[in-house]
Amino acid sequence: MKNKSVKLIAFHLPQYHECEENNMWWGEGFTEWTNTKKALPIFKHHNQPRLPKNDFYYNLEEKDDFIWQLKLAKKYNVYGFCFYHYWFNGKKLLYKPLELLKEIDSKEKIHYCFCWANETWSKTWENDNSVLIEQTYGTENEWEEHFNYLFEFFQDEFYIKHDGSPILIIYRSKMIPNFNRMVEYWNKRCIESGFSGIYIIDEYNSFQNESICEKSIQFEPLYTMKYGRTELEFKYYKFLSRIFNFFYKSNNLIYSYSILWKNILKRNIICNSYMGAFVDWDNTPRKGKNGRIVLGVSTKKFKKYMKKLKNKAIRYNSEYIFINAWNEWGEGTYLEPDMKNGYGYLDVVKDVFGE
Repeated sequence: MKNKSVKLIAFHLPQYHECEENNMWWGEGFTEWTNTKKALPIFKHHNQPRLPKNDFYYNLEEKDDFIWQLKLAKKYNVYGFCFYHYWFNGKKLLYKPLELLKEIDSKEKIHYCFCWANETWSKTWENDNSVLIEQTYGTENEWEEHFNYLFEFFQDEFYIKHDGSPILIIYRSKMIPNFNRMVEYWNKRCIESGFSGIYIIDEYNSFQNESICEKSIQFEPLYTMKYGRTELEFKYYKFLSRIFNFFYKSNNLIYSYSILWKNILKRNIICNSYMGAFVDWDNTPRKGKNGRIVLGVSTKKFKKYMKKLKNKAIRYNSEYIFINAWNEWGEGTYLEPDMKNGYGYLDVVKDVFGE
């Protein structure tokens, strides 16, 4: 029987509050809004800087601002958030919104899961590879400490589970030494704690055959930019980028919204993959004239493509679609209301997932 209740899970970036480390590395008061506000248009009608509706530059350290996000997502039929979780062998970063989940009344909550963003942090935004904080993984003692932190959230009735197993998404599993041993340890601890096990999903579709990940996500649009294009399309993007950069004295990579979505929709989905979606893409607030820009974006096209993707998910009996993103303002892909489109993207989600 086909599953008609396809649910949309949106990736959620918590970097909208200050932390001591970001203040030290990037300057006092740094949040993701810092990048967003300083963005400059590169060409005529370039949609930069992106402005949140009513100039609402929220602070996710504030409980009311966080609750506003949860209520808005529920109102517009976003099933859940996948919160990025930053853990550096016991050191937490950007964790304050996650901690607020423990304080929020169940009437105001949304379903959620975590994605462990297991990367070393460096100054790549400034084309500088100097390390800010290194990602290391340890062994059983460190795995136990990490499990104990996650377990508090796993127990929450709103934490998303698959057949009784809490879902944990790993940003890039192949970067982790002894990955299978670590997952086996967490699986054992979950079973000892009353769950069916742990359900590991690889965000970047990067695991190899011997990995014990349950599934992967075709994280868009980066997956299609890298893998889901023909050689002819690749040549077209290079040509388009060359012309663009000649006129605007930049080094941007230029893509077509319609072509990217066409490839997402025509791709065969293997049984161990969740489908990905994206709203828009323009990471020039972070990368400047070295960014990637998608052209030809509109709410009308987004609605057409999301309807087709949901129907595709029904055909493949896939329970979830993971969308990039709820609030990636620095990468130009967000469902939240802005000054240009208002609630347009959220209206699409409400319509498509409003059965």
